Amino acid sequence: MKHIFVLIFVLVQGVNPIFSQTLKGKKLVAEITVLSQEGKTRQAIELIQSNIENAGKHQGEVLVILAELQINALLLDSANLSLMQAKKTKKFKQEAKADLLNSTITQRKEQYKIEVALGFKSLLDSDFENAATSFNNALKYDSGNYEVWLGKGESAHLLQQHEAAIGLYENGLTKYTATPQEKSHLYEHLAEEYLALRETVMTSKICDKALAIDPNNQEVIFLNGMARYYERDFVTAIGVFSNYLTNNPDREDVLYNRGLSYLELRQYNLAVLDFSRVLELDDNNVDALLGRGKAYYYFKQYENAKKDLTKVANTQKDVPYLLNALGVVEVSLGNLTEAANHFSKAHQKEVANYTYTYNLGKTYLMNNQFEEALVIFEELRKTKPNNPVYNVSLCYTLIGLEKYREAEALFNQSIEANPFVKEYFEVGAEISRKMGDKPMAKTRMEEYAKIHSEGMSFQVLF
Repeated sequence: MKHIFVLIFVLVQGVNPIFSQTLKGKKLVAEITVLSQEGKTRQAIELIQSNIENAGKHQGEVLVILAELQINALLLDSANLSLMQAKKTKKFKQEAKADLLNSTITQRKEQYKIEVALGFKSLLDSDFENAATSFNNALKYDSGNYEVWLGKGESAHLLQQHEAAIGLYENGLTKYTATPQEKSHLYEHLAEEYLALRETVMTSKICDKALAIDPNNQEVIFLNGMARYYERDFVTAIGVFSNYLTNNPDREDVLYNRGLSYLELRQYNLAVLDFSRVLELDDNNVDALLGRGKAYYYFKQYENAKKDLTKVANTQKDVPYLLNALGVVEVSLGNLTEAANHFSKAHQKEVANYTYTYNLGKTYLMNNQFEEALVIFEELRKTKPNNPVYNVSLCYTLIGLEKYREAEALFNQSIEANPFVKEYFEVGAEISRKMGDKPMAKTRMEEYAKIHSEGMSFQVLF
């Protein structure tokens, strides 16, 4: 009867809390040991962190185990904290092991610092491969630090390995519990990588995350503007850039990209103002000179366009697209011989670029150099027999050479292939006039008047 009373008392009162915690503590140690032996370090860490309050008198021992696991997982700061907590527990008896672990943490942190320092030195020396190696070495000692993920990502960025950089920054955000400022900075770099890949939707999403943490992050605001620019939403891009420039009026790349946006919207006077401001800040900025030269050209200020493009061409000798651009400007100024010289050089540099070839042929045509033009346009027509631009130009060349029947034959072939090209009927009318057939010339001009098109001109390639 006495035994039954004791049993009933235990069932009613429950297990003694101290005895219960001791059982839980021993069980926890056993479970941790099994997970560690199976190499499930992260799971063992999570198990301890969620059950540490139940460890009872084994709490100090469990915290030391936790620290050891955290060292193995390269979470040195967390391990250091666990050891500090362990030493504060009652009847702590593992001072020697704790000191040994502390020593391990110190050594690893020192080695980590050395590798990180080497990594950033290599970045400064533009030795990006060695920088990446040093940052990888640093991660063998400690994975929980912001600067190493930043350094690794920057190394990949400078090597133009943008997809790799994205993975690194995302890992940094996942594995490293950053301060809000550091997190915003990692998001900023992540957005930059997506922008480099022209993934504008992802760029905007990442920018939104960064701005939710720090609404005044100017670099993120700029990247958001660039995303709008690459989406060809130039009005929004200009708004973003203008807001940025309110606080940072002398930032060259923002002024430059706003200038490009104005250029796309054909607001050439505003584009000129932005490019000019960039050049006030840096008179050697070739991109701004090229942008302003292009704006001047479309603004019909050909002399100014020529000055800017010539300055660019003097710094980049015999670059085909610059030679072509200068040729187009010279044509607008009526300097056909100089234009032909530029186009000829561009053509020689890139024979397969038919824009340069066509512009050279048209300049010959305008300068009444019909034999030279004939060679050019016949070669071009072999590449694209039904190209209206080539066919019309060849017709005018044949007219200049007084080869009217050949011009008429080419006209008939051309309208049979494409009867809706306005310029065909204009050149056809000219052929008829030269052949003395005025009624046919009138008919063809009537057909010309019925068709609406923008017309043909020099092909500008900036």
